[in-house]
This record gives sequence, C-alpha cells and structure tokens, in this order.
Amino acid sequence: MNKNNLFQLMLNPFNKIAGAKALFIGLALLILTIIIAQLQHIVFIGVISVKLMHQPLYNAFLLALTGFILFSLLLFIIGTLLSKSSIRAIDVVGTLCLSKAPLIFIALICSIPVVMDGTIVVTSSLLPSANVVMPYTHNYIYFGIFIITILISIIWMLILSYNAFSVSCNIKGAKAVSGFIAAVILTEIISYIIISLLISPEQFIPKDELPSSDKTELRSNIDYSQLNAISLEAAQALKEGKYEMTYKYFDSAMKKALPISEIEQTMTQIESQFGKLQSIGTDIKNSQSGNYRFVYIPCLFEKQKAYIQFTFNNENQISGFFIKP
Repeated sequence: MNKNNLFQLMLNPFNKIAGAKALFIGLALLILTIIIAQLQHIVFIGVISVKLMHQPLYNAFLLALTGFILFSLLLFIIGTLLSKSSIRAIDVVGTLCLSKAPLIFIALICSIPVVMDGTIVVTSSLLPSANVVMPYTHNYIYFGIFIITILISIIWMLILSYNAFSVSCNIKGAKAVSGFIAAVILTEIISYIIISLLISPEQFIPKDELPSSDKTELRSNIDYSQLNAISLEAAQALKEGKYEMTYKYFDSAMKKALPISEIEQTMTQIESQFGKLQSIGTDIKNSQSGNYRFVYIPCLFEKQKAYIQFTFNNENQISGFFIKP
C-alpha cells in the first residue's frame, strides 16, 4: 500500500469497513477511550467538546454516549431527508462509531503524567480560584502538546465523521456539508441541555475551578474552625520552608499541579518580589461561594503586607491558594 492509499484509508475507510463490523470495532475503541480518559479526569461531551473535569465512570459514559447517539440520530434523519438512496441505520451508526477512533489519542496523551501535569499547571493558573501556580517553560510546552493533540484528533474525527455520513447516506456536495454542520451544532446544543437535566450543575465544576460570584461574601453560619487551623498550619509551614506540611493538605489535583519542588520555586519567586515572609497574622477572614470555602490569612513580607487565600473543597482539602499583596 503506497502513502496516498494509506492516507486515503485514514480519512475514509468506510468503503472497506461499514455496518456491523465498523460498529463492533468502533464501539470497542470508544469504550476503551472513555475509560482511559476518565482515569485522567477527561470527558467527551457532544461531538467536539473535551473537558477536564472530575466525573465518575458512569457519568463519563453518559456524557460521551449521549452525544454519539444524538449525532447518529440527527445524521440519519438528515440523510433520510436529503438522500434519494435507501439508508441503513446500521451503516450510519457503525461508520460514525468508527469515526470516533481518533479520540483515543486524546485519552492516551492524557495518560502521560508530564503532559497532564503541565496542562493542569497552565490551566490552574488561568482559573478564577487564582491558584498560586506559576507555569514554567516546560509546562507550556507540555500544554502545547496537549492542545495540538486535541486539535489534530478532533479535526481528524470530524473528517472521518463527514465521510461516514457521506458514504453511508450516499450524499455529497453542499447538501452534505450543510447537513453535517447542522447536525454538529444541534448535537452540541441538545447534548448540553439533556445533560444539564440529568447531571447537577455542581458536577460540571472542576475541583480546581472556583465559582466567580459572591467570592467576598462573608458567612457566619459555617464552622470554619478546622479550616482556619489547617490554613494557619499551612501558612506557617510556607513561612518556615516546610513545604511538605502545606502539600499534605492539597487535594489530588493540586498535588499534581503543584508538587513540593514547585511550591518552593514559587515561594522563592514571590519572596524575590516582596521580600522574606516574616510573620503570619491571626485576624482570619472567611467566605463561601457554592461548594467552596475560603480562608484569608494576613501575612507580612519584608516589603509589604499581604494575605494568603486558601480555597477548600467539600472534603476540607486545599484545592487552591493565592498570595495577594
């Protein structure tokens, strides 16, 4: 097989593989992809959406399969309306299932620890929780690899999906393109509507992400004594350079995003700007937003005053912290 034939087969294998055979192979790959991705907190929604969020395995399957079933149904209906040929549902579903194969490369790239660590560091630095995570050059490189892999895989998957639709429904040209685009858009919209009814909104919030509303609203009806004690110990550990004492209170995502060595590097960078962290105050403030609780610890650097904001999840683990002058 020459290179041209191989390339053609990679983009349109459906003249050789269709129906039940395509469905069997595609479904096996899709199940494997969902499982591998879920282990790395990656889920697939609709046709083109890839999300970094913590979801149980059954939700990961629900999210991915809802989009796939909707997409297949819409393309079958559109194909029936636009094509003059007789269309078999098994051909549409089978070829579309096989067209999901490139998504496994997203799942696999997410299984490489250094790539995911770099991605989490970069994305965490952009979240409203303002985690004190300062990305380094290598973090951006791994994040770039992650993004490029996603883009190539999604584009490849869309090309395969279009060819699956075109071959199985025997439709080409402007009608095929417009029908396919309409199906993609409708699937994305309907998927999010259905999923929002089946899954509570809180489950869509990544553990590292902080809701943007009411961040400074003080609450007195919550017992913050344990969180305040943890925060004081974690802040004092930062002052004394005992970073492992702060690290032990992190949730799993924060431990990946900010290992002990990078806590030390980050504190070194901060102290190069503000001077040595000299003292930790006891005038602690608290607030809450959604499922997140915040503890504000006043502190004094050599050059200026500041505060350390610790973000806690429902399990009383630190999911983010931020040092603000």
